[in-house]
Amino acid sequence: MFEKIKNILKKQNQEYIKTIEEQIDEAFDSLNTEIITLKIGEDLVSFNKNIIEEIAILRENIRNMSGFILPSVRIIDNKELQENQFIIEIRGEKMLENFIVPNLKTVKKEIYQALYHTCTNNIDKVFSMEICEKYINFVQRKNSWLVWDISKQLNAYEIREILINILKNKKPIFDIVYIFEQIEKELLEDKYRSSWNLEKIAFNICSSL
Repeated sequence: MFEKIKNILKKQNQEYIKTIEEQIDEAFDSLNTEIITLKIGEDLVSFNKNIIEEIAILRENIRNMSGFILPSVRIIDNKELQENQFIIEIRGEKMLENFIVPNLKTVKKEIYQALYHTCTNNIDKVFSMEICEKYINFVQRKNSWLVWDISKQLNAYEIREILINILKNKKPIFDIVYIFEQIEKELLEDKYRSSWNLEKIAFNICSSL
């Protein structure tokens, strides 16, 4: 990825009209990998429209609270499940399995809460490398030299780890360009260091958010 960045460093930054959230959200929609999957039993299929509405509310609430754009959730009608059973998977790994009384109020509440807690408690699994690269590419288009400077000392996996730790500390990443500027600042304070305490960098950045 950083090789691509090197090849376009001299290009002029593009002018943007859409908001940061819109651009990143569109980028996430282009991801081919199904990050979050909700499998539902037969009795829950009739609530599919309501579940989709709750997922939209969930994604909006998480974005408003943290600045993190939760990937879309794929809903699968799984006939192998019991009628009122549901399973939440992240990248193919089962994270939660439960049963719901099949009425509208309960389904909306339980599905929302289950997805919210599963995703926020497993942000390190939800925040995949694909998502991290979308953030990096966005910042690169806004300030290519900033990303280039950081990439000389940190790889994409380490950047991802910093962003995850910021979210784990209940701090938002709304202004992702500012966060990258703070990462660069932390690196410049000890530019001859051979390894970095990523949790400490994230903690120091949190104090300015």
